[in-house]
Amino acid sequence: MALMLLLGLGWWAQTFVWAQADAPRELWVDIQSLGGTCSDDLTREQVSSSQPWCTLGITGDKVQPGDTVYVRAGEYTQAQRCPG
Repeated sequence: MALMLLLGLGWWAQTFVWAQADAPRELWVDIQSLGGTCSDDLTREQVSSSQPWCTLGITGDKVQPGDTVYVRAGEYTQAQRCPG
């Protein structure tokens, strides 16, 4: 009984940590830095409306299912290939 309880608690803790690590985020792209200085060197966790990415291309590698990407007005001219 105690072993089953410990295994159950271990599964719950692992599930909770996993859910927290992959929680949906609001991500921003702002080529003109209207909301704040942009940088494509930012991690997914660092991006905000006041610290946006500069290009749309960076989102392809960093966006996770459930994330929302906001793109501020501007002229984005880089080429982007979509999988599929």
